[in-house]
Amino acid sequence: MFSLVDSRPVRVITQDTENNILVTGFMGGMKNAIIELMVYTDTLNPDDAFQIDPPDPTRIFIQRKMSARIILDPIMAGQLADWLKGQIALYEDIFGKIKIPQGAPRNPPSELLEMKREENITVDQKQLEKDIEKSIRASRGQEQPKSKSS
Repeated sequence: MFSLVDSRPVRVITQDTENNILVTGFMGGMKNAIIELMVYTDTLNPDDAFQIDPPDPTRIFIQRKMSARIILDPIMAGQLADWLKGQIALYEDIFGKIKIPQGAPRNPPSELLEMKREENITVDQKQLEKDIEKSIRASRGQEQPKSKSS
């Protein structure tokens, strides 16, 4: 495993509760030289259907819960992509090619983040670290992210 921190030994601390997330969708993109991935879980919610007698199955709705917001620097995003490709290859060796349903989007929508491809982008490592830290604080409600224009 690769770590950007340093080469000292790493002690792993486990939490009392694990965060197991059933991923039914995701969206995100690049913003200020970091990669953001929002993971959500869709479940069927029959509450409205059971409010009347007899229950009405047409009143069941999909409830979408934002399960996690993952913030990655480009190196970690690349490593995640490589790891996923390897895991998918192992899966396909055992179970066969994964068939994506016809009509399913090949890339998830990027509704929350504007994605732009710019040529000749240079990244200041210290600024990247500051941007990541700001995003983390903002996601915890400790600070509102500031736009570059302010």
